[in-house]
Amino acid sequence: MYRKLDRDGAIRWHDVSESEGDLDADRVSQADALTVLHARLPDGRLVKGVDAFIAVWDRLPGFKTFARVARWRPVTWMLEKGYAWYAPRRKRLARMLEPAGKAAR
Repeated sequence: MYRKLDRDGAIRWHDVSESEGDLDADRVSQADALTVLHARLPDGRLVKGVDAFIAVWDRLPGFKTFARVARWRPVTWMLEKGYAWYAPRRKRLARMLEPAGKAAR
């Protein structure tokens, strides 16, 4: 979804399901990268989880307000708790929510 919104190419995307890329250099396992969103900031720091979402939102049109709100500590805390629950269940939840005809393929 976010990749489609990045019409200006503000983010360099890397699909770790196709290629591990620089994961070894960052000491990130492919399994972890597939479970939790990771992002490299312009200053070179690697962030993950909610911080990675905030970094993405900062660079997408129409999402800067989300980034600003998400930086507020109580909101960050809630997002982190929610993402910690959701991230390891994401694939299973997506399969459960697929339309019946698509899931049978």
